[in-house]
Amino acid sequence: MTAYFISCIKSVSDPQGLQRYREMARPTLAPYKPQLASGPLSAVLEGGPLESVVILKFDSVAQARQWYDSPEYQKAKPVRVGASECMAFIVEAKD
Repeated sequence: MTAYFISCIKSVSDPQGLQRYREMARPTLAPYKPQLASGPLSAVLEGGPLESVVILKFDSVAQARQWYDSPEYQKAKPVRVGASECMAFIVEAKD
C-alpha cells in the first residue's frame, strides 16, 4: 500500500544548515523515485506555526523505511536535526 513520509519543519535555527541538508538528502531519493511535494505552506488551517512541509509518496511503508534507514539518508538526517525543529512520520494509505 502507498505510504507517505511527512516532515513538518516547525522552526529553523540554521538556514544554511537546512540548505545543506536539502542538498544532501535529495540525491538519496533517486533509487526510490517517490513523488515529492514540498515548500512553504499555502495556508495553515489549524495549529502551527510551521516553516515548511515535505511530503514524499512511496510505494509502501517498507520502501519509505528503506529510504529513511539507508546509510545515505542517515548521513543527512543529523544536519536537519541540528538546523531545525522538525517532526517526521510515515503514514500508510488505506487504498
